[in-house]
Amino acid sequence: MKKVFSLILILSFLLVGCSNPILENNEPKSSQTVNIFDEKYAISKVIKEHPEFPSSVGSKEISLNHVGKQGNKLIGSLKTEVEKSGQDEYIVIITKKWNIKVNDMDAVSYWKYKVTPEIITLIDSKENADIVNIIK
Repeated sequence: MKKVFSLILILSFLLVGCSNPILENNEPKSSQTVNIFDEKYAISKVIKEHPEFPSSVGSKEISLNHVGKQGNKLIGSLKTEVEKSGQDEYIVIITKKWNIKVNDMDAVSYWKYKVTPEIITLIDSKENADIVNIIK
């Protein structure tokens, strides 16, 4: 009886010892979230500073009501673009554009960021979209 119990005990230790507690469903088990640096992650870093822009590549329509003396509705767009510029580097460009010119100037603003896993850097910008506010 002691030999059977000892044999069962040894077999159970062997079976438990053969399983890998680090792997779960053939994937590493970790208490930390792994962030994959891809275009979606790069966009999300930029959008934190500009939450009104699309969180993926594309554009969406925006509008302002009661612009000018007639109280017209002004239509515009917010656009998000991204391009890979290096192994761990993306260029993310966000653009705000209104369908109007004020004093022969397009009402367009853009911000161009270089994004790496560690840092986000504004590399170029132009801010003219707010000129719509001078329309009386």
